[in-house]
Amino acid sequence: MKPKIVIIGAAFALLAIPAYSVVPHFITRVMNKLTFGNEQSPMASQIFSQLGMPPIPPLQEIIAFVQYCCIGLVVAGAGILIFGLASKKTSKPFSVKVSLEPEPDMRLPDEDPNIKAIHLLQERLAKGEITSSQYKNIRKMLEEKR
Repeated sequence: MKPKIVIIGAAFALLAIPAYSVVPHFITRVMNKLTFGNEQSPMASQIFSQLGMPPIPPLQEIIAFVQYCCIGLVVAGAGILIFGLASKKTSKPFSVKVSLEPEPDMRLPDEDPNIKAIHLLQERLAKGEITSSQYKNIRKMLEEKR
């Protein structure tokens, strides 16, 4: 369960339920103020047309639209709530650094630096950075230093 998601879903659902019943009264008051008490008032229609706005839809259509939006919020809130309850709590990700090469100061006491050089030389030969004759010459020089 993820508590933050559960709280968000519950808030959506619980806030939309009272809004469904309050919306008609609130919209009626606002529309009465906008249209001067008569939604088909010629003065309101003239102002809206001068502003380039479309005509005012009927009050019942506006109320129905907003109530459908409230129902949608309740459904969305319930879905978020169910998701939050069903989801598993995950731990924070962490990373692990894996190194196959020992650190320079972590060398074994009996490890010879020439052995490491020969391994590097073999890698360069495998990558094609040096030729086989160069490999033989350098390896011979390293073995003589021992």
